[in-house]
Amino acid sequence: MQKKNWFLVLKWSVYALLLLFCFVLQTTPGLFELFGTKPLWVMVLAIVVAAFERELPAAVFGCIAGLLCDSSAGRLMGFYGLLLLFACMGLSLLFSFLIRRVLPTVMAFCGLALLCILTIDFFFLYVLPGFGGASLAYLYKILPTVSLSIVVSSLLYLAVRYVHMLAEQHTE
Repeated sequence: MQKKNWFLVLKWSVYALLLLFCFVLQTTPGLFELFGTKPLWVMVLAIVVAAFERELPAAVFGCIAGLLCDSSAGRLMGFYGLLLLFACMGLSLLFSFLIRRVLPTVMAFCGLALLCILTIDFFFLYVLPGFGGASLAYLYKILPTVSLSIVVSSLLYLAVRYVHMLAEQHTE
């Protein structure tokens, strides 16, 4: 029992370190920037972790990741936290009961979840205030961000899968 708890603590510590590493990658100016667009490392990590973990831990991890995104994006505190909480909980349920955890499906659902979250953000940031040219902002900012984030999800998938498999081997 003691060994099992130790590996669970180790697994979540590695996830926390990955989260901080992704936060640094996401907030460093000019790093991994392509034509003025950067991938959303933190959101992608939360979604990929949700694919491998149970509902409650995935929701809590998603909320923490969302709060980190809120702090770096200058949005209303809790906006991304709430959206990622629900997204991670829903995706965790889907991957637990309906969908296999293979790279193409995780990448597809990561892209879908990011597209939904960023579309909601776009609606509140551009459409409701009535900015002109909002469709161009969606086309040239949101869609490339989602595309880059899907590419990043493959890297994070491999890291999270490795950590999850190591922890599962030692806790059974």
